[in-house]
Amino acid sequence: MARVSGTPRKRYSHNGCKECKRRKIKCDEGKPVCWHCDRLEKSCQYLQVKEAEYSVRKVTHLPKAGSIQTALYGEETNSGGTPATPVVSSTGNRPHEVEAGQLHDSFTAYWAPLLANDLSDLVNSTLSEMTAIEEPESPFYSIPNGITPGSSASVEQVMFQTNVPFSYLNLTGENQFYMKEFYNEFSNVILPFQASSDGIMINPVRDILMIYARDSHYLLYALLACGARSSHRKSSLPEDQSSYKLYLRRCLETLTAAMERDMMGSLDSILLTILVLTCDSASHTRQEWRAHLRGAKDLLSKNDTQKAHSMIFFLCKSWYSSIEILAGLVSPKGGTLKTGEELDLLICNRLEEVSALRKLNIVSDEGFSLFHGYSMELVVIMKDLIKILRREGKSQQDYCAITELISSVRKQLDFQVIDKSGIVPNSHPYYPKEMNENNTSFSNNIAVTYVDGKKLALSWLDISHRSYALAALLTIFTKLLNIDKGNAFVQSMVEDLISTACCFDGTGGFLKSYCYFVLQWPMLVAGTNSTMEEHKIRVETFFRLVAQLGSGSAGFALARLRRIWTNGPAAENETTNGIDMVTY
Repeated sequence: MARVSGTPRKRYSHNGCKECKRRKIKCDEGKPVCWHCDRLEKSCQYLQVKEAEYSVRKVTHLPKAGSIQTALYGEETNSGGTPATPVVSSTGNRPHEVEAGQLHDSFTAYWAPLLANDLSDLVNSTLSEMTAIEEPESPFYSIPNGITPGSSASVEQVMFQTNVPFSYLNLTGENQFYMKEFYNEFSNVILPFQASSDGIMINPVRDILMIYARDSHYLLYALLACGARSSHRKSSLPEDQSSYKLYLRRCLETLTAAMERDMMGSLDSILLTILVLTCDSASHTRQEWRAHLRGAKDLLSKNDTQKAHSMIFFLCKSWYSSIEILAGLVSPKGGTLKTGEELDLLICNRLEEVSALRKLNIVSDEGFSLFHGYSMELVVIMKDLIKILRREGKSQQDYCAITELISSVRKQLDFQVIDKSGIVPNSHPYYPKEMNENNTSFSNNIAVTYVDGKKLALSWLDISHRSYALAALLTIFTKLLNIDKGNAFVQSMVEDLISTACCFDGTGGFLKSYCYFVLQWPMLVAGTNSTMEEHKIRVETFFRLVAQLGSGSAGFALARLRRIWTNGPAAENETTNGIDMVTY
């Protein structure tokens, strides 16, 4: 975002670039690349204009990144129909704190059109690939009766409701069918792990999405679109794809209108919608997730310096950071956070944030983050790893940081939810033999398998955390310390990581679980450093299974690994046909 802080823009853009004219937005006429094209990585071209046609204009400076602050909200119902949510006061020292209402108009007037155009470009590029598919004209696709703004209880009254049924939205026909598909299938892609609340297993993110979708039609359309695409993946029916196309278009229309009308009053539901669309794109074979993730980043960063936030804002921030970390580790382009300051702002472990996430059941009592698949302490460590990986030259200070990083990761190997080995002890209360109708806690986070005829219970949460810690160590040793992957020490770590992450059923095949979605980055690291054929076979089998479960990135990850196995380390940063991959 260097262009934001240093490049002036002119008051008018009569001679703006072709891309800005096409998108009908104000161009700063920067040469050789304007601010918008630089930000969006677009091709910037100008019409040839005679020098005499240029006039002298007064110039102003674009606001610096992070300088536009937004209003404190959450105390009253907004005009757009999305009820305000409880806010959490920040007690720590935060830079550039602002009072309620300050610069609200500046934010809406400037950033809303940019975000709306970004989303419009991406959704329209998706729709353009399906031009031959007709959109259905059916009353089933009208806004459902009874789902009008203000018709339901306020978010404060139902926010902590658990296991919200899909019938909560009172949908009918095709809408009901696709919502059920989202409810039972795609919601598990968004959050493979579940939380325990009063002895009952819940999907807290699904509950929140259902509650907010009742009053936010753009979020409702986004959920229905995900359900339609999930159904099409299994059925290959053209009507599912045409429904996906229509839902996306309706989502874009209503979301754009909400952003232009009252972005700050609907911030929570807008963020939830953008992150749902990000997950939809990241799990698709198109892998066009970056523009959505950038939109979430812009909204979060411009609002993070407020004195108080809603708990949903913190949830969205955690959700965003889980995808951003994967992008920073996997994509050759990195994530959407380009500086250390941005990383520290949006990937952190502040007390007020963790407290809110615990109340929402996103972070467990032990400190495990359901979004990330590992502890909150490891979240900060992964951020520090990304910082060091970005540095081209390694100084003495970097090596000191690397030493501290190794020490921190090794300590994380002792973290546990049930047992750090990933195996549930026979004496543990969550061991399946002691489960009954009144004690089902962790049942969906535990896999039961048989080894040599003996029952073995596996804790997915512990397996995931240990896999990420081992993958982080492998990355440090091979990427930062440049230890050869053929080294016996490295190969022993590869064996440990693969044995931890690959869980087999009683017949020798892989257990089938959405929890494998979370393990893609650790297995990508294991595959990248595999030299033994048996390891490569297990890694390939893993990614084939995840692809069958619906991961759009698994096939690209496997293609990258095959290039590495064939061509060596030089292929590690290559892309498949320009695909911007994130292991989601």
